[in-house]
Amino acid sequence: MKELSALDLYYLLTEMQILVNGKIDQVYQQDEDVLIRFHVSGVGKKILRIKKHLLYLTEFKEEQGTPTGLALQLRKLLKNFRIRSLEQMGFERVLRFELEKDVKYNLYIELFGSGNVILVDTEDKIISCRHTSVAGGRAIKRGEQYVFPKREFDLLTAKLADFKNILKESDESLVKTLARGCGIGGRYSEEVLLSWDKNAIANTLNAKDSQRLFEEVQGLLHRDIVPSRVKSLLLPIEVDSSEPLGVDTYNEALDTFLTQILLEEQVKQQMSAYNREKDKIDAIISSQQKTVNRLEKMILDNSSKGELIYANYADVEKLVKTIPKLVGQDDWEEKKKKILENPKIAKIDEKNGMVVVDLE
Repeated sequence: MKELSALDLYYLLTEMQILVNGKIDQVYQQDEDVLIRFHVSGVGKKILRIKKHLLYLTEFKEEQGTPTGLALQLRKLLKNFRIRSLEQMGFERVLRFELEKDVKYNLYIELFGSGNVILVDTEDKIISCRHTSVAGGRAIKRGEQYVFPKREFDLLTAKLADFKNILKESDESLVKTLARGCGIGGRYSEEVLLSWDKNAIANTLNAKDSQRLFEEVQGLLHRDIVPSRVKSLLLPIEVDSSEPLGVDTYNEALDTFLTQILLEEQVKQQMSAYNREKDKIDAIISSQQKTVNRLEKMILDNSSKGELIYANYADVEKLVKTIPKLVGQDDWEEKKKKILENPKIAKIDEKNGMVVVDLE
């Protein structure tokens, strides 16, 4: 589930009305997500998790690290503000929260493009925003007027004449025209057109069929909420080929599904961190084991040498006592040749004061 359509948001909004009169308790930012925690009388604490293209209410949040600049700013600006109302802006993927404490603010949440969280004053002048880049062809800048993108066709207020105009000006198929021109998306366009030729060109529809189709499109706004699923797509209503999820609310479906993904990602991250630490420890153990093996070999070698020295103790002792006394005497070279005739003496190194013997 990657995004909510305008129709999904329309149904979700009815369930989110429990936030009205709730108080903003805390603000967090987790990676790309903004989390706003509310305290709602009679309900308790609820977290609004705002992702790039969707949002939902939950009780889950990850362990938080150092708060981001955005989180700190919104905490300072919005602490203890109450939600007085929340609404969908036209038939768009935009929500507006009306906030009040000693002053009033509006908080807009855009669920398209890069996604955005925009705080404005009562005159819609931008106070703070998550993204300042161009979104939907509009420059989002602090201190300037916020204008949300309005679709030509607003299903919530549209009349039959508006619908006919959309069809008349489209030379695309019905399914594409409903999805784009009416903003209901591909899945719901397919649902409305089950008994129609969805590939028929929109501007060829006659007046009678245009009215009937308009009524069917409007009918999408008046269905019972039955959370269902088509593959990974979670829907607030039943559609063709959908599977009911057996939960009471659309938000519960979103929360259950998306929180499970977050938990799985959290486990992966924890396992990744565990594996990195394990690899470090394994490398240390491997290095230490190599050192142990080297020392054990040295012990065996030195033990073997010690045993040979002990077995030839008398000869070794004689060499240790005799050779140093002879080095430097006038006839040393002659004596050295004589000593080297002994098969057990491999080398005499006067410079370094060493005598190499072969005791095996």
